[in-house]
Amino acid sequence: MIESNNGSLILKDISAKTLEIILEFLYIGEITSELESIEDWIDLIYGASRFLIHTLVQRCEKALKELVNEENVDDIEAIARECGAEQLIRYFDMLLDVDDEVTTSSDEDKNKLNAEKKNAKKITNIGVTSLRNIFRRKNKKSKKLLNLV
Repeated sequence: MIESNNGSLILKDISAKTLEIILEFLYIGEITSELESIEDWIDLIYGASRFLIHTLVQRCEKALKELVNEENVDDIEAIARECGAEQLIRYFDMLLDVDDEVTTSSDEDKNKLNAEKKNAKKITNIGVTSLRNIFRRKNKKSKKLLNLV
């Protein structure tokens, strides 16, 4: 590789400002630079996710959540999904749930939506503990399966 021969590394898809903020965050654990625009935060979340700096991604998520509006919601949601920004993705999913409840017009539709949510919760609540209880009630062969869970 050329980088190993001359001791340098060229990063073409990240700005000097973003790289400086990332390095500063790695050294002192905070962002001291003023990020002037939403684009700065977007560049930073891309860089943080590229270099797998999860705490910085979380800091960017928090800032971007405050900057979301009707005009940029779709763009920021796409960026969150691309960067694997879990907190921001959950925030958008929550917004969609609220939007579904608001836009559901008839009582019948509202009842269907609430029933679907309750069923989803029931399925989620089964969890590992319930699986273990099921296995404990079964015969000795299930004990082998219990150790796998």
